[in-house]
Amino acid sequence: MVCRVSIVFGNKDITLVSIYKSPNIKTNLNDWNNIVTQIPAPYLICGDFNAHSRVWGSHKNDQMGEQILKVIDDHSMVILNDGSPTRRVRPGEGKSAVDLSLSSSDIANKFYWHTYSDTLGSDHYPILISFNYTNISQGKICPKTKWNTKKADWNMYTNYIDNKFKITPTYTNTTHKYSFLVNCINESAQNSIPIYNTFVYDRRPSPPWWDPAVCHSEIRKRKEALAEYKRSSTIENYLKCKKIEAETKK
Repeated sequence: MVCRVSIVFGNKDITLVSIYKSPNIKTNLNDWNNIVTQIPAPYLICGDFNAHSRVWGSHKNDQMGEQILKVIDDHSMVILNDGSPTRRVRPGEGKSAVDLSLSSSDIANKFYWHTYSDTLGSDHYPILISFNYTNISQGKICPKTKWNTKKADWNMYTNYIDNKFKITPTYTNTTHKYSFLVNCINESAQNSIPIYNTFVYDRRPSPPWWDPAVCHSEIRKRKEALAEYKRSSTIENYLKCKKIEAETKK
């Protein structure tokens, strides 16, 4: 599964790609080359590749890891991982780093990569990636534009899309077909649906459901259980950690 978006940092566009490869899915070099060649540079690729290699921190090498290494080398990509494990394993299992962060070589030196010490209730450690770009404005949060659907002219919306589809070009590329569909929907919405006035505020408000007296206490218990399991990776501490994680989520 691959998802791609373009992010604007000041006057610089960076392509961000999220990838998940199930361990049950078999791939080959052509599959990966087909994905990478469609990603415009500069780019950052992150995801759970379910591939092992000692190069990025796993305790072993496997066939999928060798396949990914070949693609990385062929496209001159840079591995941002620092060798830290990205997944909490069961007692007796070797170190696991199946989550990869890859970058095009032109911006690799601007990233700072590290894992968070708390799994936040998952069996994967969150990966934090900072981008060193000083021209980005800080401290302001701009909410996403929202359509005012209560005042939409749905007849105009429908007619616009119908008319566009009557003159649909013939596409052989699936990506071009998808782009045409998305553009039709967006153009129709812009012509027939007003938007709410946008605003900017200085800080992100606290969520109304957050209860410090309860949530902070439960999170502290989860962190303590995880730290105990890291110190002593016994089956007892593993089961205790899983139990407290479930309680924290609830």
